[in-house]
Amino acid sequence: MAPMGGPDAEVKSAEQKALWGLILGIANFVCCNLLFIGALIMGNQALAVLDRPGVQSGSRGMANAARILGIVGIFYLVLCIIGGIIWAVVVAGAAASSGGTY
Repeated sequence: MAPMGGPDAEVKSAEQKALWGLILGIANFVCCNLLFIGALIMGNQALAVLDRPGVQSGSRGMANAARILGIVGIFYLVLCIIGGIIWAVVVAGAAASSGGTY
């Protein structure tokens, strides 16, 4: 649904989503590993509007960067989960092989 005010307001809203998506994508790597969800969603929503024929905006690069940061965030989270599982298996194996006595 288009925001009130017509196509110009819709493009402005998409530009704001592109900016916030970029901010969330960068913050994802600084403080919290779940912000990539917002970056990916906002980047995709902004690109959907900015890719329409006749839309002139310089924010397409920001929207694309937000989308890419969201995708990289997904891969980073998957790697962290795999690393955590490997770490848990190694620690459990080390505890089992030591016999548990000191």
